[in-house]
Amino acid sequence: MRELTNQRKESLGNNTFIFISKEYSFTTDSLLLSEFSSPKINEKVLEIGSGCGIIPLTWCRDNLVKNVDAVEIQEEACNLFRKSILENRYEKKINLVNGDIKVVYKEFISNSYDLVVCNPPYKTISSGIMSGSEFRKVARHECSCSLDDIVGISSKLLKYGGILSMCNRIERLCDVICSMRENNIEPKIIRIVQQRRNKPPKFFLIKGKKGAKPGISFMPILFIEGEDGHYSKEIRKIYGSFKN
Repeated sequence: MRELTNQRKESLGNNTFIFISKEYSFTTDSLLLSEFSSPKINEKVLEIGSGCGIIPLTWCRDNLVKNVDAVEIQEEACNLFRKSILENRYEKKINLVNGDIKVVYKEFISNSYDLVVCNPPYKTISSGIMSGSEFRKVARHECSCSLDDIVGISSKLLKYGGILSMCNRIERLCDVICSMRENNIEPKIIRIVQQRRNKPPKFFLIKGKKGAKPGISFMPILFIEGEDGHYSKEIRKIYGSFKN
């Protein structure tokens, strides 16, 4: 097993903690996806590609879920996530599976999930400079799992009317929409995210509904920064006690 560097425990607010390292941390897009996905307390929920576990941990912190299944392929990330689960006493709330979703999805019940969430690798194998770090290569490029893999598996696991919630870079919007439609998941809600008003958008949040009729709506643009250069009011609300 590869050695992680600079491991540390960080507060998420509300007496909840997460273990991170130089190799495995979390970014704004994961926090926004956590809030955007908005699970309901009795829903059956799965996260694909959990990394160090920021999304399930924030859901449990805010009492949004009773239970959540989580799959992560990298053993080192899982070890960090398990430390967080034990630290927060979430053993009965979070079921973490270390494995390749293309294989382990068969262990889950088909057509049973209300919500599947994924913050996938943003880049195809042929795009961008491939990182020399194996940790970052798997996280950033589709070398272990493609967008079509994720959407296709999600369609198998979601019940009729279930939701797939994702984020991705803006240049992959068409890829995501096409992949959803090819797998009987109709894109329903999109939210564009911009750093500030005078900057082009970098990524988007999207929800698709299995078996739904066509019809898509756009939420207001989410700005990371306000006119004063500080976090916008909405971002501060989403971050909540984490940034307090």
